[in-house]
Amino acid sequence: MKGKRKVSPHVTAIADRCKGGQRLCKFLRQTGAGDTEAVFIFEPSGRRCAARWARAAIAAGAVRPAGDGLLGPSSSQSYVVA
Repeated sequence: MKGKRKVSPHVTAIADRCKGGQRLCKFLRQTGAGDTEAVFIFEPSGRRCAARWARAAIAAGAVRPAGDGLLGPSSSQSYVVA
């Protein structure tokens, strides 16, 4: 059967949180090895979101950039429900 692609329940949960007033925010932090990793947190609750599922929600279009990036939407640091 062709048609809609199945959406992960994790992606749906992220979209539901954003519909409820949360904003998915991306922060960069240094690891002990000196690498940089992205950390995703819901604001204002402060609850963490697994980076894997946050990226999946962004890629699926379940959330969209809030337009707060200095260099346009591609550098956005927060996402809201699409």
